[in-house]
Amino acid sequence: MKRILPFILSMIILFQSMNVSAKDIIQMDEFIEHAQFHYEEYGDDLFAFISKHYGDQKEEHQKNQQHEKSQHEQLPFNHNLGSHTSTIFLADFIENENLSTPFAQILSPNFFYLLPAISAAAADIFQPPKIA
Repeated sequence: MKRILPFILSMIILFQSMNVSAKDIIQMDEFIEHAQFHYEEYGDDLFAFISKHYGDQKEEHQKNQQHEKSQHEQLPFNHNLGSHTSTIFLADFIENENLSTPFAQILSPNFFYLLPAISAAAADIFQPPKIA
């Protein structure tokens, strides 16, 4: 149990970092069936299939194969997580002389330190114990 729990947690973290959800894992059978369909119908190997559905040939394949549109919607990993937005706020500051404070330099030192004065009776409390 000590070894399987970290393995399971690391697999969960790995899948989440690759944006693999439970829905994608459930849809893997549609992925395999559609890959077999492409192999039988068009003679595509796995790499050509992935290129047609997830790679650079995706747009061309969607234009040419409109009758497979319902099957393409059932394939896993078709969520659009690649579009990230970054928002940048820029504030233009106008110097206003009323808001700025003049710099004041203090030339004389403003601190005074005294060593703590502890009586001899109170100092015995903080000593290590003595063997009698």
